[in-house]
Amino acid sequence: MKKTILTMLLATTFIGVKAQNTFPTTGKVGIGTSSPSAPLEINQTENSNADRALLISEPNNSQKIYLHLADNANGEYGYFHLGGTTNLRGNGQHSSFDGSLGIGTSNPGVWKLAVNGKIRAKEINVETNWSDFVFYDDYILPTLQEVEKHITEKGHLKDIPSANEVKENGVFLGQMDAKLLQKIEELTLYTIQQEKQLITLQRTLKSVQEELKNIKKK
Repeated sequence: MKKTILTMLLATTFIGVKAQNTFPTTGKVGIGTSSPSAPLEINQTENSNADRALLISEPNNSQKIYLHLADNANGEYGYFHLGGTTNLRGNGQHSSFDGSLGIGTSNPGVWKLAVNGKIRAKEINVETNWSDFVFYDDYILPTLQEVEKHITEKGHLKDIPSANEVKENGVFLGQMDAKLLQKIEELTLYTIQQEKQLITLQRTLKSVQEELKNIKKK
């Protein structure tokens, strides 16, 4: 009889443990340590490169989330894996993300990175095409009359978005820099043309002055 009662008590205990584990509202929990210094402290094994201190998985799902403290030859400390190729690293190591990232917004849309706010940076490298084609022999430079006509009709330079378009859609930095450079290069060609015309006029004027001077001598 006593054996039966003991068996029933053990069975009830294990069922309760399986269903739910509870801890006091005070105190700390340590895994791998008997003296935790935080509400939950996990002390990894010495082989921390191969260890995962915290692992979350579920049935029928190959993706796993794990957190571990690494100490390897690359100087990596703090590694948070969120599945796929999304990894957050500390100690100056690179992090990688699947999908898109929104800062200040929960809807990054089609952009890999969407920031709703100001960005401060020391340097930004934008990969784009450049506008040296303006100096190619087959480039047709618009006349200043054509430029004036477009400004009069459209209110902005050709190939440059209007103020309303920029307000609605913004600008692509690389593309806009290339367009602005194109206009600067066109201005350079106009200046060179005007310089040549000015030199020709100066020579013509000098020739006329010499002729007038010779006429007066006669």
